[in-house]
Amino acid sequence: MSLTFDEICIDAHDASALGAWWSTVLGWPWGIDADGDVVLHAIADAILGAAGLGDLGRVFPAGPETPAGIASSELIDEVVRRAAAAGFAIASVDVTIVAARPRLADRLDDMGRRAAELLAVEPSAVNVKASTGNLAGMEGAGRGISAQAVVTLVVVG
Repeated sequence: MSLTFDEICIDAHDASALGAWWSTVLGWPWGIDADGDVVLHAIADAILGAAGLGDLGRVFPAGPETPAGIASSELIDEVVRRAAAAGFAIASVDVTIVAARPRLADRLDDMGRRAAELLAVEPSAVNVKASTGNLAGMEGAGRGISAQAVVTLVVVG
């Protein structure tokens, strides 16, 4: 099991993804490396941590070896492949998104289903919820968004 955290600050000139939903759909622009999907980044990092395989920054370091703007779905594919090669399967994923905006309640089930699809698990294995964080910090001020993910793996084989 592993708990991880990812966050991003807003830059009104770029767009990003959130839980595999493009922010242009959600009306949420910010500046990022990769596609800025804090939900999938937190999940990927938690998978690596639970499998004892390091972290996302070691697998996909910032630099020429990692393509600029890489889709988080590609990160997830590689992380899931590495975890499986190490003898692990995903048992459950629990994510909390902290943001004052956009309002996410209507998108949470879709985000969970999309994450389950990318992870090749049943939708019931993925839970996505949101909080305003009591309108505190950069998230509460609308200057950023963060996600926390807990992933439980099981040994296979």
